[in-house]
Amino acid sequence: MSNKRKVAYVESITQIEKMELDIDATDIAAKLEGSESAAAEVKSQIMEDPPAKRSRSADSLSDVKVATVSTSAVASSTMTDCQLHVAVTSTSEATQQPVGAALPIHPFFAKRSTTTAVAANAVLSNLPAVKWTHTSSVLVATYLSQPQNSRIASFDFDGTIVTVRGNHVHAKNADDWTFFHPSVPDRLISLHNQEGYRLVIFSNQKGIEGHDTRSKNRKASFMGRVENVINAVRKKAEKEGVPVPPILVFAATGDDWNRKPRPGMWEKFERDWTAGVLVEKDKSFYVGDAAGRHAGHKPGASRDFADTDHKFALNIGFPFLTPEAFWHSRTTTIPSPGRREIPRSHHAPHPSFDPRRYLRDDSTASPNVPPTFPPASTRPELILFVGSPASGKSSFARRHLLPHNYVHVNQDTLKSRDRCIKASETALQQNKSVVIDNTNPDRSTRRLYINVAQRVGTQLGKEIPVRCFWFIADEAVCMHNNVYREVMSRMERDGHWEEPARASSTSSKNKPESKPGQGLNGVTARLPIIAFRNFTARFEPPGEDEGFAEIRKFDFIPEFDSAEERKRWQIFYV
Repeated sequence: MSNKRKVAYVESITQIEKMELDIDATDIAAKLEGSESAAAEVKSQIMEDPPAKRSRSADSLSDVKVATVSTSAVASSTMTDCQLHVAVTSTSEATQQPVGAALPIHPFFAKRSTTTAVAANAVLSNLPAVKWTHTSSVLVATYLSQPQNSRIASFDFDGTIVTVRGNHVHAKNADDWTFFHPSVPDRLISLHNQEGYRLVIFSNQKGIEGHDTRSKNRKASFMGRVENVINAVRKKAEKEGVPVPPILVFAATGDDWNRKPRPGMWEKFERDWTAGVLVEKDKSFYVGDAAGRHAGHKPGASRDFADTDHKFALNIGFPFLTPEAFWHSRTTTIPSPGRREIPRSHHAPHPSFDPRRYLRDDSTASPNVPPTFPPASTRPELILFVGSPASGKSSFARRHLLPHNYVHVNQDTLKSRDRCIKASETALQQNKSVVIDNTNPDRSTRRLYINVAQRVGTQLGKEIPVRCFWFIADEAVCMHNNVYREVMSRMERDGHWEEPARASSTSSKNKPESKPGQGLNGVTARLPIIAFRNFTARFEPPGEDEGFAEIRKFDFIPEFDSAEERKRWQIFYV
């Protein structure tokens, strides 16, 4: 253990004994060091010494002045392994202390109070306060007065600004970080001071907004790492005698419009933090590690866990770079994807599904021919939909069939297959045509409805034709539509799509407000990915031998009622 750390423990434990607090000093030592082995070292070096010897030990080590600073994002009377930092000032300052005077002690060791601590894990020293605000589903940190630059240097946080100390994935506490590359602090300082960029971080941090212990610890860890990074950049700037760069941080804490790749955090920044200054997007950039790179993009590398950072940059109209491409370069030159001298590991392949390209490609395609309808004398009929979830079936029914008085049968609404079969039978018996708006992936499921038509036809003394409308769409398109329809339904109901701040002490794994696919007060809830995989696993192409009078194929070609709908659909959501 270093002398600096020892002084901190000596003074803290001595003060505990003087105040006769009901705190076990050994336990405090273990919490401060964060491991049993370190606690044993503390105990052997300090705890076995009598109080008088400890006091003399502190005097002999008084060439440093130790100030302990511990902050927490939660109101807690216990200290976690990441809630103490030691800041050391110069010998000249330390010698100003009167002989025998106690060094400053953290309020944690004072008598207990009900006061809530401030933001997590800040190493404050001379650092101006990092201001934290949390509204709806965005946590915002501001450091120093924010400039109104027209050029933005924006970054992801984890895996881009910092990485963990080790091979694990997620940071364990506020001290579990190191800069992604040694050049990070210098480049951040240079970007602002020499190149005129404004520094903004956009990070996904789902799981820190709950009131359970795990969520609180995650929040403390994230806020602590942010403040530690800011402090490290500040120290670097002060050492070089240059201005400290202001930094602005946005963290999306939910899974809504603000979560990347969706552009909510950017829209919030543009609306509330630019003071009307027009951002030069072609001269700005975004750096992130979720780039969608394939396995082997560099020796031994696995594929990227996601491509959300790349899609976020595409959504907001910024050039995109990987961390390797940016930090390994000494200049802020945005590379062209075709430049061969740029290492392959720096490139992010374009997403396999791009909604903007999809619309452009389909603009020259022949639109789906609207269905024809039988004359009244031959009605009723039954139209059976076949297609993946979110492949456009319900929208097609609303546009083309319901205006012709078809009875809409949908299991999301009726809750069970038996009710769907019963509703179909009742409508046909009343001489009403029916559309079965379910996925109907396999022959056995489709046979249930074909049997209904045949049974009612026998009762009515006429044949009831069954037509199959087969909706064809790639899984990527359907996954996109899955989120899009939730966005639009929430926008229509609330005018926005943001999760409210949690009001009760529940786990971050709360159940959704409605069952997947089930509408709640006009909102279409998102389906889990298992719903799409289940359809694919069960799917059997429809065939005429099943008894269909016609099988019509419909490629997914989106139809919009407004330019705003079209604009929203072109955004990357997943």
